[in-house]
Amino acid sequence: MKRGLECFEEALQKDPNSALAYSGLADSYGLLGSFNFLPPKEAYPKAHAALGEAYGWARQYDKAIEQLRETLEMDPNFARTHLDLGVTCEYKAMFDEAIAEFQKARELGGENWPELRAPLQRAYEASGYRGYYQEQLRLLKERSKHSYVAPVSIAMIYARLGDKESAFTWLEKANRDQTSLFFIKVEPVYDPMRSDPRFRDLLHRAGLRD
Repeated sequence: MKRGLECFEEALQKDPNSALAYSGLADSYGLLGSFNFLPPKEAYPKAHAALGEAYGWARQYDKAIEQLRETLEMDPNFARTHLDLGVTCEYKAMFDEAIAEFQKARELGGENWPELRAPLQRAYEASGYRGYYQEQLRLLKERSKHSYVAPVSIAMIYARLGDKESAFTWLEKANRDQTSLFFIKVEPVYDPMRSDPRFRDLLHRAGLRD
């Protein structure tokens, strides 16, 4: 069964939009818990989390939120699920809930750069959602002067802020740096950019099927 789990994870690396692979991943975790190959307290939240992610990629945000909240009822300290729930709330324009979940993920160590938690909270309290991401952008650009920051991290912030041109600039930089662009195929933050011919061209040059 563990080999089956590995196969579904490999399938998701090839196609992160595969509902079948997410379903198989959830089933695998459920079986691993039921037959005591993994502790149930570890396996069952991961099964629910996999389904929550699948609903999110499918843009079924209400179902995703419900599933992810059920996951957190089982394991309130599951940092990755706080992050996924924050992203899903964001797509529903539930910004207070989204930022709270992002900050909780940082607190639990499930988000990059946990030390950004305090300044980002101050930015959100002072300037709201846009202020939060503008401050995150400033901090990441400052950090990039002395350590590596993935260009896709900055591209995603620009996309969230609605700055399509800057998002494309940083996605192109990521492609030149041979950074994996695999998840831009399914990541909802890029949905407003998909009708732009440059997006399809980028997918093609990155070796990704449209």
